[in-house]
Amino acid sequence: MRTIAIIGGKQCQSTKEALENIYRNFSTLIKDRCTEIIVDCDCDSLYSDKYNIAIVFDLANVSTKTLSILKNSDCILLNSDIKNINKLNTNIGKKIITFGLNSKATITTSSISKGETKKIVYCIQRELSTFSGNKLIQQEFSIETKTPDTDIYSLLAITTTLLLDDFQSLTQILCV
Repeated sequence: MRTIAIIGGKQCQSTKEALENIYRNFSTLIKDRCTEIIVDCDCDSLYSDKYNIAIVFDLANVSTKTLSILKNSDCILLNSDIKNINKLNTNIGKKIITFGLNSKATITTSSISKGETKKIVYCIQRELSTFSGNKLIQQEFSIETKTPDTDIYSLLAITTTLLLDDFQSLTQILCV
């Protein structure tokens, strides 16, 4: 079973709901993969210290529990645009994948357009490995959502989570 912790920021709940809908509605594409998604903006009620993915939107309240979760997670998706990113000890020793709107982020976007839908060009700037060991090469592709008010950081985190979990048909899935 995959476990995902979503930590910090106003995007927590909407990201959790979107991921739960995707994993539930596309169960035929994910075969027998069960996923548990836990959200807590301050980590106090997260019951485990071990997650496959920890999505971090904000580090305003870095606690011992937060650091424990990050140290024990297989992969950390970290919003690189947050002001207090330097609070994170860089010797966590886990795979950290940064996402955001800055040019140094591993995952970013080169274009954002808004109308009746939101369209972005999703960019992988460095090669990544999925949980099954497949390689995700540097690339760009378009993503369009049905809801123009979808948070860009949530969209980047959701897409990255799905890619790391070997989802093949993102265009079918990402109608967040």
